[in-house]
Amino acid sequence: MARSLSGFERLAADIGSANAGSIAELIFEAQVRETNPADRYILIAADQRPEFPTRIDRRLQAECTQIGEKRAHAAALLKATKAGQLRGWLAEMTEPEASYTQTRGSARSATPEREIVKARDWIARSMHGDAKQTVLDVLTRHVLTAPAGAALGPTPRLLDQVHAAVVTDAPRVRSPNILTAYPSSIGGRFLLELIFRWTSSAVWPAPGDEQWLDVALFYLGAVATVQGYPDGNKRAARMGYAITLLKGKRRFVAPSPGLESELVRMRRIDDE
Repeated sequence: MARSLSGFERLAADIGSANAGSIAELIFEAQVRETNPADRYILIAADQRPEFPTRIDRRLQAECTQIGEKRAHAAALLKATKAGQLRGWLAEMTEPEASYTQTRGSARSATPEREIVKARDWIARSMHGDAKQTVLDVLTRHVLTAPAGAALGPTPRLLDQVHAAVVTDAPRVRSPNILTAYPSSIGGRFLLELIFRWTSSAVWPAPGDEQWLDVALFYLGAVATVQGYPDGNKRAARMGYAITLLKGKRRFVAPSPGLESELVRMRRIDDE
């Protein structure tokens, strides 16, 4: 039934029929859970049956809209990155180091290890115990042992490894939700892979170049915006930001909460 709906056709044209089919299955599963999970069929009252295809189509159309909005925002961030605009925003909206770390010092006293600790303190300030150590270990591994200047790589593989290490309690999937501003994790994953395709052939700046600020801010905003993981997307985005910045041989600097909000579009357009 879903494949005959205009919402499915629109979604399949946008992200492929396989992804669209998986999303339709999630919508069906949600309907099963709400009506008769034991015998796995949907109970529809007779007077509601004519409206049921419309309800499914509305959810498919909403997924299309959510994907389109997030893709448009990520594309706008990439344009601003190429124009060198993001670093100017960071210069005006930097979070003071004293608000998130006790590891401070002048540029002369900066070392890679010290900058990694600062990044850990920013990312993990609301974490406790082993989680903070895990963040430090992951940052150390990917910053100190990986080749400089490679950013996050041409695919999400490195980021997937980082996410798996720092987000250990994520559900298997995030279903479509007509009330949210972001797509399902299937739609989000399509977008995550898309932003890496956009940057896969990039010529990265020289080590220490201030353009690394733009690149890192792009990943921070785009990864958190597209919501490619079922949970923990902001943690993954912040890890990606720190790894990109530090591998680019820049000192760690944290964006203010206000700048993060500007970079990460979590609102629906009709909410603004």
